[in-house]
Amino acid sequence: MADRTLSACLAEIKANHLKFYVYVLARPCGEPFYVGIGASRSSGAQRIETHEREAARPETRRTNKHKRNTIRKILATGNHILYSIDSWHYWIFEATEREVALIRKIGRSDLGLGPLTNLTNGGEGANLPTTAHRKKLSEWMTSLNQDPEFAAKRNAKIAMVNSDPSLRAKRDAASKAANSTPQAKRRAKKNLAKALSPAGIAEATRRIQALNADPEFHKMCRATRRETMIRLQGDPEFRRRRAEGNAKRAGSKEWAEKCRQAQLRLHADPVVSLLKINKASESMKVRWTDTEYRSMIMAARPPLSEESRKKKSEFMRKLWSDPVYRGKVLESRKVRLSLRSASVDQ
Repeated sequence: MADRTLSACLAEIKANHLKFYVYVLARPCGEPFYVGIGASRSSGAQRIETHEREAARPETRRTNKHKRNTIRKILATGNHILYSIDSWHYWIFEATEREVALIRKIGRSDLGLGPLTNLTNGGEGANLPTTAHRKKLSEWMTSLNQDPEFAAKRNAKIAMVNSDPSLRAKRDAASKAANSTPQAKRRAKKNLAKALSPAGIAEATRRIQALNADPEFHKMCRATRRETMIRLQGDPEFRRRRAEGNAKRAGSKEWAEKCRQAQLRLHADPVVSLLKINKASESMKVRWTDTEYRSMIMAARPPLSEESRKKKSEFMRKLWSDPVYRGKVLESRKVRLSLRSASVDQ
């Protein structure tokens, strides 16, 4: 762990793609006197650079007097504080674990165990907010996500990471490593048990019912699906992968059997079948009235090759030659026609 200047640490923070870091402040002789956690921020001051400014301000109730006096003494003698980044982490709990371990290893001065001016064993502070603060953060993020400019910047950043194989690989590797720790596994197991409990299932059901009863939620979902489809249909890589997947499934007997079973389930109950078809039809009518969506779909839809036409025709012939499937389809059609006629008469 090499000691460095504050500017070198800030440059490392700016260049690193991980979110959380553990840092150490040291005296000019190299002896550490404070260990902390910071979160990399795209704008504003980093946590690591706030200590000298805090020491220059008047004392407040929350001031760590020991740390403040240590910084003041170092600066008063014309020396500089030595800064260093100890480690980088994808998840906050990993950073807090490292902070606690480092404080335990070096030792706190108030306990007579070492030179650190930390007043706790680590893991506290703004990175682990209270329930009330979490609620405020949630409300703030909700209002922020409704800002089109912020959403555009966020989506652009996500797209940049997803389009860069090296960044995507680093992110996936960090996420996999974080989820494989014993603490993460215990947390996942606990959350799963809570979600599958009767109380968890009841709460999830209540939330889903509340969302389904909210017209604004459905409006937001439709707008999100539309934006996603427009973005994906304009992506040549997505269209290439979809075409490869369709070609692979076209020659699969297992996929053909799944399609057959899905069709049988659809026509098993004529009333349910009619409701599903009407719902899909109404949804498509609403989307198809959007000229931008319609032109985008027509432009992105690849022309059907002769080979694909033959495969599709052969698949439909095989499906229609199944007497069980044919009987259910014909019966379902008769019932739907009679239900439609009855609705028209009414």
